[in-house]
Amino acid sequence: MNVAPLPPDEEQRLEALEKYQILDSVEESGFDDLTALAAYICNTPIALISFIDEHRQWFKSKIGLEVIETPKKISFCSMLFSNQRKC
Repeated sequence: MNVAPLPPDEEQRLEALEKYQILDSVEESGFDDLTALAAYICNTPIALISFIDEHRQWFKSKIGLEVIETPKKISFCSMLFSNQRKC
């Protein structure tokens, strides 16, 4: 599996993520409401709000998925980070 390259602003992104202290926080109804709305609008069995640190993709809110995190190297979002810089 190919691993997405790190974006040039990765250090700043991680600093901002740490500043917000959202990783490993408790469930919040506002996030869960957004996740439920996304699943409803898109008519999908799975909807997620995730945050990515250095090593993992952590799910702040989730519908249709039991795991709370996955390795960063297999996250769909990490691929988007690297591809958005090419647009």
